[in-house]
Amino acid sequence: MNATATLVHPNGKELAVLGDNFGRGGEAIYHAIGFKANERVQREVIDSGAQYQAISLELLPEYADADIVFLCSWDQTTEEELKAVVDSGVWRQLPAVRENRVIVLDYKTFFYFDPISVLGQIEALADVIERHNGAKQKQ
Repeated sequence: MNATATLVHPNGKELAVLGDNFGRGGEAIYHAIGFKANERVQREVIDSGAQYQAISLELLPEYADADIVFLCSWDQTTEEELKAVVDSGVWRQLPAVRENRVIVLDYKTFFYFDPISVLGQIEALADVIERHNGAKQKQ
């Protein structure tokens, strides 16, 4: 697969980009489904071993320059904190947002990264991607 994806994680007042081995669906997104990370996420988050990179909202376009943005917020992130991200001009200008290519992941489903959880996440992602693509084709 040549499509790119970025996993964005509003975590309370902090905004982060997650890698392929931090939970929240990264293993399923990057390893099982086969999305590629953009160059900056690959280098700074995945290859570096960091797996969690806190960023400012202003830097989000550099990390979320991807075909699809997956959004998985922490279960204790308030509605106001989440809205501060998704209502921002920076968020609204992301190509994936403008082209309706954002997939919101349920925190409880995508939190863990043990083998059984990842198998369930793969199925859940396949379903949500299929529904998302089906909805786009109807437009």
